Amino acid sequence: MNHPITSYNNLALVFQNLGEFDKALGFNLKGQDLAKSIHGEIHPETANSHHSLASMFQRLRKFDEALEFSLKARDIRRSVYGEMQPQMAVSYMNISFTYYSLKANKKAVEYNLKALDITKSIFGEIHPQTAFSYQNLAAMYQGLGDPLKAHEFRMNALDVSKSIRAQIPVSIQKKG
Repeated sequence: MNHPITSYNNLALVFQNLGEFDKALGFNLKGQDLAKSIHGEIHPETANSHHSLASMFQRLRKFDEALEFSLKARDIRRSVYGEMQPQMAVSYMNISFTYYSLKANKKAVEYNLKALDITKSIFGEIHPQTAFSYQNLAAMYQGLGDPLKAHEFRMNALDVSKSIRAQIPVSIQKKG
């Protein structure tokens, strides 16, 4: 059974997808208020509520508000989990995307590199999340006008993807 906080956040997502952002915001705020009242400020559910609000503001192209809630989610997750945890990589990736949307590409790269470091530390070099981080960095360096660095990260992503595919038994690989 879903917790009411999760239900509020899920309803908010439904209304976001329907383009009914006022209703979505109402459900996100209810979820956030409930998370704070039940768990306090420093709890994963509160961080998730902040993340949900950040996602909604990102979709509304209100990037300053999205950044504010992404940073709050990051701070809570750091307090709860510590630095070298998958949840922190997710937080850094979210912050990176918001900075990228704000055209603050250098900050976006900085946070994406933090996400990559955590991802590689936890999962290793040959992991889909690592390839995803490399691909994001390639796009960001392209946005910074550094096609050579972008190419380097695209090649890293390709190498990781090829290594992952090579680990899949031929009998279950899709035949082209």
